[in-house]
Amino acid sequence: GNYKGSLDAFMKIIKNEGPGGLYRGVVPTIAKQSTNQAVRFPTQFYVMQLMCGDNKERMASPIFNGLAGAAAGAVSVLVTMPQDTIKT
Repeated sequence: GNYKGSLDAFMKIIKNEGPGGLYRGVVPTIAKQSTNQAVRFPTQFYVMQLMCGDNKERMASPIFNGLAGAAAGAVSVLVTMPQDTIKT
């Protein structure tokens, strides 16, 4: 590639493009991440409700939180994949 590592990339981008070069593509990245999180958090909330109902003990369980987080992560990837493909 064009770079010998992260530091080399940093130095060459700053030299050739200025500090703004480090932020090239930031708008599509923000749009993708924002959409991803906008899907993930409500999905995790509703999966927790579905699994736990009003059971506070279950809601505090790392296992149930992990399962809800995994489900939310999978859903957010499936929903935002087209946007990620376009961004990349």
